[in-house]
Amino acid sequence: MMNRRQFLAAASSVSLAAHFDKLACATQTPSYTLLDIQRGSDRFQIDFSTPEGYRTAAWMLRDIRANRVGIPNVEMLQLAAWAQIVLAEHHAYTVFEVTSGLRTHHTNSIIEGAARHSRHLPDESGQFYA
Repeated sequence: MMNRRQFLAAASSVSLAAHFDKLACATQTPSYTLLDIQRGSDRFQIDFSTPEGYRTAAWMLRDIRANRVGIPNVEMLQLAAWAQIVLAEHHAYTVFEVTSGLRTHHTNSIIEGAARHSRHLPDESGQFYA
């Protein structure tokens, strides 16, 4: 049985391979900065390239239990925005439902099955990657 992390890695590899020709032919690197995300009853369509949009993304990905907003990695946000575009191109547009973003060490320690070195945890610069 495939776990969530393995599924996401496999899905992104397949999708990337399917779109490699388009990406290779691009004359300049496109910037994916638009996200449609929801957490509970909060839903935002944001452009995280703006200060307000980035703050909104950080707030949506906050550690709710610790009431702490972190620093989401921009490349992670760009990957999510790219995935949303690819899904839309295949008539499978979806709003991304946030279930967890940043986790403090305390929150991570009380989550059943959480990885000890989870990408939800902030690194030495304070960024998180999940």
